[in-house]
Amino acid sequence: MHDLQNRAIAEDEAAAIQGTLLDTSGVQGIHDLRTRKTGDMIVADAHLEIGTGLTVEEGHKPIPLFGLEVPALVSPDKALADQVKELHETLATVGYFLVGLHAAAALLHHYVFRDNTLVRMLPGRR
Repeated sequence: MHDLQNRAIAEDEAAAIQGTLLDTSGVQGIHDLRTRKTGDMIVADAHLEIGTGLTVEEGHKPIPLFGLEVPALVSPDKALADQVKELHETLATVGYFLVGLHAAAALLHHYVFRDNTLVRMLPGRR
């Protein structure tokens, strides 16, 4: 059930993220680190203090994080955004269809088959 809800990450994971950010070339400080875990993903937001000598080009390089390279998130990609939006809308439609199908099946069992499936779904009733 925890994978379906946002929740806090462990303190050692937050410390590792903060350490990785502080070890990044050009980062002089960090504050307001906010994290949450959604499913198997960790989402992090932080305010970074960057040195004035850092060029724009250097600031847009991929960031190494736990052995992976996180792409610089400052350059919007319209084609990718359109693909992600289309995928999101398709998955949402499929999800709505499955919820409706599930509800219809529960009502079918309750009113047509009269097998108490819907009643057994209620909390505390088995």
